[in-house]
Amino acid sequence: MMLAQGGYAPTPPSATLDDQLYMVRISALAVCVGMPEEACEGWLRNYERIEGQFLSEMMTSEPALSYVEWLRDA
Repeated sequence: MMLAQGGYAPTPPSATLDDQLYMVRISALAVCVGMPEEACEGWLRNYERIEGQFLSEMMTSEPALSYVEWLRDA
């Protein structure tokens, strides 16, 4: 659902990259609410790896997709 909305709240592809990253990160944090601490930490490490991959790809070439579109395709 968070990918369909672009984050915890609807975030259009036209939103700034910082706004897109923030909203999806808040969604990832919101998922942790019902998890045990250890599971939450693992979930967030996985999310940070994915976010880092996007940022790394973005630094090497201009992304043709918004962050959320990239996540959907990943």
